[in-house]
Amino acid sequence: MTTMTKEKRGIPLSFYVLGLLTVIGVGLGIYRLAVGLDSTTNLSDHYPWGLWIALDVFLIPAAGSAFTVSAISHFFGREDYHKILRPAVLTGFLGYMAVVAILILDLGRWHQFYSILLPNRINLHSFLEEVALSVTLYTMVLILELAPTFLEKWNLDLPIRFIESGIMIIAGVGVLISTVHQSSIGSMFVILEHRLHPLWWTPIIPLLFLTQALFGGLAAAAVVIKLTRERLGLPLDRKLLSSIGKVIRILLAFYLICKVGDLLLTGELGLLFTSGSYSLLVWLELALGVILPLAILFSKLGKRADGVFWAGVWIIIGLFFNRVTIGWIGLEAPAWATYVPHWIEVMSSIGIAAGAILVYMIVTRLFDLFPEHTH
Repeated sequence: MTTMTKEKRGIPLSFYVLGLLTVIGVGLGIYRLAVGLDSTTNLSDHYPWGLWIALDVFLIPAAGSAFTVSAISHFFGREDYHKILRPAVLTGFLGYMAVVAILILDLGRWHQFYSILLPNRINLHSFLEEVALSVTLYTMVLILELAPTFLEKWNLDLPIRFIESGIMIIAGVGVLISTVHQSSIGSMFVILEHRLHPLWWTPIIPLLFLTQALFGGLAAAAVVIKLTRERLGLPLDRKLLSSIGKVIRILLAFYLICKVGDLLLTGELGLLFTSGSYSLLVWLELALGVILPLAILFSKLGKRADGVFWAGVWIIIGLFFNRVTIGWIGLEAPAWATYVPHWIEVMSSIGIAAGAILVYMIVTRLFDLFPEHTH
């Protein structure tokens, strides 16, 4: 019996809205797969990467809540992080499922997606291949980590004990895979030196991407945990949220030092003031996603749950600006070439996001994400 009382509530309006957006997104996605890219997107040879790739490179670090919380709780001796492991893993899993859905929409030959798993077709020299394999394998790890949450609903003790007996190995493999592919996404952009604007291109971009995944994942965890526990009427563990805030501010400070130090050492610091709209984008992402959260976390607000929550919100916003710029806007194309996302690209993306949020809300209502409140 849970210690909290769940009142019987009707289905909230938000479920219907999210459900409608999901259905629209699924319908448009099926239409896109049926008729091809040409009539459903504004992508071209000069803009082969657009909104969908930008969203993918944003969602992957934002879904890093699973591997960051898993690493801290399993391998750094912080058992208090076990209390937020389930919602963190669920967030990561749904984030990766959204990534997979968007990637399939973005593939020209989507019906051959399985080719990445065939040994005779694997390209060992491709960063895209490594990222695709890692996303696939890590999604399987997340399924195993998340399985006890569902299996205990039907009292399936045997598979639960089997998974729990090997959880250290499962979690270790997941942390290793996620760590490698978070930096490998950055490696994809290292080879795009001729396309990516110097304000974002750097040989240390794999390190920057990995660091973003660490503080972005913890920020997403802090936001989701606070919203979920308040929704369920559970008390907030303010000490734990404060601890997350302390880790985030260390990672944020490290990221800022690396970012500014790289521009300084390469003699490109002046680009922050002379690159027009690109300069504005950099200042926007740094101000909103790094400097403002640092100010919050180093102030008295950083010791409060609300302070850590809002720092997490601004970090995610700044991360969105950064990854959308790197994955789309910052990639140079011929001056005469233009790209504005097709309305089907936009609505299908909204549908995928709505579906992920809807599934999270349904799982929250039907399954126990906080087992410490159950005796």
